[in-house]
This record gives sequence, structure tokens and C-alpha cells, in this order.
Amino acid sequence: IISLLASVVLASLNSARAKARDARRMSDFRQIQTALELYASSNNGSYPAAGSSNCNGQSGDAWCRDSQGTNWIPGLGTYIGGGSVPQNITPYGGAGWVYHYYSPSANQYWLMTKMENNSAYTCNGTGGTRPIWFDNASDTCTWWGDGLYVRSVK
Repeated sequence: IISLLASVVLASLNSARAKARDARRMSDFRQIQTALELYASSNNGSYPAAGSSNCNGQSGDAWCRDSQGTNWIPGLGTYIGGGSVPQNITPYGGAGWVYHYYSPSANQYWLMTKMENNSAYTCNGTGGTRPIWFDNASDTCTWWGDGLYVRSVK
């Protein structure tokens, strides 16, 4: 009986921890979005440029990722208390699901990660949000799957 109760408690605790990590990710994104708006208001409406030459030496594509260090979005640390851009506390699903930032033009950006639990704010098979890419046609849920959490200005 004790082992059965212990397993139920452990399962509940793990679920609560995952929800807490997702809440932290959403809070991080709100903080990053506020900093992006402050940055833009100080830079003639332009968001930080992404790209391999701007993202701490990242190469291969135009995405900035939090695995690149504490100031992984160029110039944004100045607008965040403590001077460093938040990073994913526990990347979910492996190294591919760190925080991502992309800016295809001066007045647009895309910020994304993957959550551990589906909700009304994530891509999921039972509803949720359906972020559309900058081409105004592509459903990004089909690219990156369930649990995708996106905040963007298009």
C-alpha cells in the first residue's frame, strides 16, 4: 500500500514540476517581449537583428538560441534587469528545444520554445493556438509539432 501511494505522489509531483517549468517559460517570454519592445522604442522601432553573424558566433542558420550564452539576443541584455536574457531552465525534448529568436526584418520577430504540457497557448492536436509563419500561409505546428509555444510580431 505504501509503495502504491508513493508512486501516486511521485507522479503528481513530476506533473506539478513540469507545469511549474512551463509557467517559468511563459514568464521568461513575457520578460523577453517587454525587453524587445523597450529595445525597439530606443532603436527607431527596430528589433534586434538575428543571423549567424549577430548571435554570438552561431552558424548554420539565422536563429539565435539561448544555448549561445546569457546575451543570446544581440543587444537585449541592457533592457533586462540583471543584464542577461533569460534561458530555458530545463530544455524539454533535448538540445533542440532551447529558446529560439528570429527576426526576418527590422519590425518583426519570432520567439519560440517547446512546452512540456499542451495548453490553449501551444500547438496541440485538440485545439490550442496555430501560429502562422511570416509567409501568412504555413502552419508552424506542422513543422515543429505539439507543445510549440510562440510569441511573435508579424
